[in-house]
Amino acid sequence: MGDQNSFEQFLQAARQAVEQGDWNAWRVAIEPLLLQLPTSHAVRLTRDFIARRLPVFERHQPGMPWVREVLEALTQPEDAASSGREWPFWEDSTGPGGASFANAVESLWMANQRRGDTRQCTTELVDALSDAIMADATEPWGARHPEEWALWYQLAMAGEGAPRKHEIQIAMARDLGVKSRKRAGLLEVADLLEAALRGGASSSGGSERR
Repeated sequence: MGDQNSFEQFLQAARQAVEQGDWNAWRVAIEPLLLQLPTSHAVRLTRDFIARRLPVFERHQPGMPWVREVLEALTQPEDAASSGREWPFWEDSTGPGGASFANAVESLWMANQRRGDTRQCTTELVDALSDAIMADATEPWGARHPEEWALWYQLAMAGEGAPRKHEIQIAMARDLGVKSRKRAGLLEVADLLEAALRGGASSSGGSERR
């Protein structure tokens, strides 16, 4: 009963954070929910969430096949953890939402590699989910404003042009489409975790942490 009450409270907190536009509070509420799942299930849930957004990434970054290869490898998290494979995570992803999506895939891979450290693994999963949501939210805006996106990306990578960079970032953040997609993504994660936990995917006390 305690676990049931606990995850209900965190779900409520996650959804309240979305309504309040509090990204950090959402992250704080999502982490303990992921911790209640067996590690392999948490990795697969995150992997599937990211993979559903892969076609959008590939629309802008057709020359980066390793992203799809990582996600395909992680269909079997246990096998991927011991594969010893390396990926070009440093490769630039300049298309709209591309860098955030690539970061999401990298964090997912690192989470699976750190399955022996429950907290670190879960933190990486939260990062992966957050970056996937950001990629999905900003991609349409960047596609509609390619010149502004390219300038913002260039300035952000160079650490220069702060006033103009912030102007573009504010315009993007205030866009109703960006807000709507971000909200939908945050709520989708909460819904997926609720379904997984109510479906009995969690073990007693989250004991299966392999």
